[in-house]
Amino acid sequence: MKTEFRVMLIDDTLEVLENLKADIQKRQPIVVKGFTKEIIPIKVKVDILHVRLELLHGGTTYQITDATIEDLVAMCHEDFDFIFSDFAFIGDRTKNETLRQDLLAQRATGRKVGKNDLQGWVLHLKDIKDKVSAFETSAPEKFNFVNAHFLKHKNIIQVYTNSPEPFSSYFEGVEFPKRIEEVQSVFKESKDVDFILMHNEFSITSNIDNLFTEPQRKEYYAKLLGHRLTALIETVILRHMVLEQRVYKLGDTKSAFRILTVLGLALGAFSALMGEMLFHFLSHPLKETFEAFGWNFHQSIWGGYAIFGTLAITTFVFLSWFSVLIADKTEGFAKILTGIQKDKTGH
Repeated sequence: MKTEFRVMLIDDTLEVLENLKADIQKRQPIVVKGFTKEIIPIKVKVDILHVRLELLHGGTTYQITDATIEDLVAMCHEDFDFIFSDFAFIGDRTKNETLRQDLLAQRATGRKVGKNDLQGWVLHLKDIKDKVSAFETSAPEKFNFVNAHFLKHKNIIQVYTNSPEPFSSYFEGVEFPKRIEEVQSVFKESKDVDFILMHNEFSITSNIDNLFTEPQRKEYYAKLLGHRLTALIETVILRHMVLEQRVYKLGDTKSAFRILTVLGLALGAFSALMGEMLFHFLSHPLKETFEAFGWNFHQSIWGGYAIFGTLAITTFVFLSWFSVLIADKTEGFAKILTGIQKDKTGH
């Protein structure tokens, strides 16, 4: 069974990444009980990708730096179990805040976020993909690493955004499914892409949001997000363990079914034998008891009920206890016979 998981965190704010990593690692190792009741420590290895943006010479358009892609290449020596990423990478934070204030001031006029408002200075995961794709001809070995272990990621992709109003409304509307599709276009082989809108997730209103300065907001959101991601990681790890154990046990179904069938037939035969024995030993004393009260045992309907009730109650009480005893005593024996041993499975 797998006991170590790799997690990648992607964000354009180093402080957020470090806080997230510290929060996840603080609860390590995750301790669980395995199939055979042994204590299993589960470790989570966290890699952080700090996305840096640079302004193209003489323009207003940003791009992902080469150093960011080099960091990504260095991490892609093996697959990740989970990838958690900020949705938007901001090149110009002053422009971002100015736009937000303008939108709030013009809200009464129906002014909303437009695609042109974000053009050039707000980048996304697809921009990382485009940057990596440029390596396909210039550095094919690096491209192959990133393609195999990042772009072809098959497991969970969790994207989050903590955009305050009015950006949160923008993401909640018609743009939301487009954003999901955009992430899926980057990780085409992943079947599990989810989006956390933090203002919805944590019920953060504009009044609450305005209580924080920008640095305070980032720290506050990072802590909230850290707890959320840690809970997600632990949930998926437990789900993995359950699925692994199901496969672990089903691998020897034929032998296990054979043993259960034999035990079931044996218990059935034993029940029939017990019934015959109880009837044999109880019929004479019951007959004598009924006759002592002047009842004809063979012609009395109550005699039949008495025999039936005595047999039913005795059999139920005794055989229930006996069956549980057999199950407890043979559990370890059945595991051995069905081959559920670590040295046979390699886990």
